[in-house]
Amino acid sequence: MEGVEIMDDIDRANNAMQDAMDRALSSRQKDDQPSDGICKECGDKINHIRLAALPTAKLCVYCQSEKEKREAQFSGDR
Repeated sequence: MEGVEIMDDIDRANNAMQDAMDRALSSRQKDDQPSDGICKECGDKINHIRLAALPTAKLCVYCQSEKEKREAQFSGDR
C-alpha cells in the first residue's frame, strides 16, 4: 500500500509540474505575438523603427526604458 501512496505523490508532483510548464508556455506564446503597435503602458503608438527591430515590442521606447530603470532599482534594493 505504501508503494501506491508514493506513486500518487509522484503523479501529483508530475501533474503540478506539467501544469506550471503549460502556463509558462502559454504566457511565452502570448509574449511572442506581434505587437499591435500600441504601448501597453501609455497608449501611444510604438515607433515603426522599434517595431521593425522588435515586432513583439509591447512598450514604446520611453516606457521600456522606465520599466528597466524600475527593475534595476528593485534588483539593487535586495
